[in-house]
Amino acid sequence: MIRIHAHDTDAEKRLAHARSLCVTDEAAHQQVLDERLAWMPDRDRIESALASVNGTATTHTITAWGEVRDLARTAEAECVSLLGSPRHARGARYSVVSGDSVSNDYAQKWRYRAATRVVMVRRVGDWYLVSAERVEIGQKGGGARLILTPQQDEIAVALLRRRYRVERAS
Repeated sequence: MIRIHAHDTDAEKRLAHARSLCVTDEAAHQQVLDERLAWMPDRDRIESALASVNGTATTHTITAWGEVRDLARTAEAECVSLLGSPRHARGARYSVVSGDSVSNDYAQKWRYRAATRVVMVRRVGDWYLVSAERVEIGQKGGGARLILTPQQDEIAVALLRRRYRVERAS
């Protein structure tokens, strides 16, 4: 299990400090954050794992730590949207298969394409990469799926039910 560092509190503090220095360019703020995250030792472990899984395939695969980090951020946003708070996200899993859909012509010429499946799990404080494997995909491409625990399902349904009311016809 490798920590992804989807959100690093030290980096966020540095970003806040950069903002306090009156830097108005948002790209400069993001660069401060990216530079802080770039040196992390888990980055090399993640990219090494992806390289060993993908082999020479690069076109429809997940190859970089930044892609995994962005997927973890997406997973966190989906969890918070469904569960109302990051504290309820612990134990959720996020499974992603890379690759976009392709045209019929491409699909007929290349029936199957190499892609990457990554599975992440939410633990205390962050998302962790738990598996990466090479898979084959067809014309429709890959996709992403958030997998909740039964308790998280109950929380999500309860939050949804608060958003509407049912009236019986009289």
